[in-house]
Amino acid sequence: MKTETDKLVNNYVKEVKKHLPDWIKNNAEKLEDIMLEINSHIWDSAQEIANSEDPEPKFVQEAINRLGSPKEMARSYKKRGTPKYFISEELWSIYSNVNWIVGIIVFLVIATVQVVVIEPNNLVQALINGITLSFPTIMTFLMVITWIFVGLSHEGYYPEDLDPDKKADKEKDPKSKFYKPEEFLFSGLVGALFGLLIIIIPIDMINLFRIIVNFILDLLGRNTVAMRSEVVGLSVELQIWLTIIGILAILSGIINLAKIGTSEPGYQFKMNILLIFTGIADFVVAAYILANIHLLAEVIPLSDTVLFLLALLGVIGSLIDLATKVYKNTQLYGIMEDESFPVYS
Repeated sequence: MKTETDKLVNNYVKEVKKHLPDWIKNNAEKLEDIMLEINSHIWDSAQEIANSEDPEPKFVQEAINRLGSPKEMARSYKKRGTPKYFISEELWSIYSNVNWIVGIIVFLVIATVQVVVIEPNNLVQALINGITLSFPTIMTFLMVITWIFVGLSHEGYYPEDLDPDKKADKEKDPKSKFYKPEEFLFSGLVGALFGLLIIIIPIDMINLFRIIVNFILDLLGRNTVAMRSEVVGLSVELQIWLTIIGILAILSGIINLAKIGTSEPGYQFKMNILLIFTGIADFVVAAYILANIHLLAEVIPLSDTVLFLLALLGVIGSLIDLATKVYKNTQLYGIMEDESFPVYS
């Protein structure tokens, strides 16, 4: 009889734990206290229903029913933070700062392309173009950032919950090294921005890249006249290649942003599976470039030997990145297999 009642209680507690917000899951001590509190409340209620006798399974189940579903119970712990529109007041300053930083970075990148590449002799026109072209991109990122912070506010996050390094107990949690929201945010925004720019203004991005390479070559005491020629048109094959690269970068960025949602190992594992697929696609694209050096020559017209080495480095880099993603996911799978739920009785 005792085993059956214990099973009812432990199953309910485990289900509640699955739906708790991550700011609780990432705090081992607080999580333990909440699980004990729920467990104790169920047994006290069951004994009260059974008139202080040893509660039978039906009394335990009735006590559980009074608490509501695991989702409803977990939702009560998400009511944290002072409402301010759809984003909590506690997260509002971070939300505002991220928007400003992203907006400035997007504008600076696009304006730099305009000033250096498109309108080098007309600063005013270059700045006007920079504002015009950056506005839709900035608005896109603002919508994504808003969506992220609305979700974090709904889960009851506070600023300190977003910084794993400030929590000593997280250092003991093996899941913490796989959940780094600030890293996901940076990687996601940079990846999505690069993908959008390479699709929207591919010629400008290539010209900017040539300028950077020229600067490096000058520092090394080398000068390549061909590198200084400005790109005016792209072959259809190169346009397709750049579009694929842009789409993959945007997808990777979106997946990284989605990973901010929760530190649950199962969720992170699924997101990493998607990243592995994008990594495989990156490797295929890099291998295709290695077999078609003429495409790379359109971007940076150097010698075939140098281009081959660059393409080979791209293939090796994509393989290392893919292997790293697979390795991390095998570790995450191990955590999922080893993760045990405490038994409260």
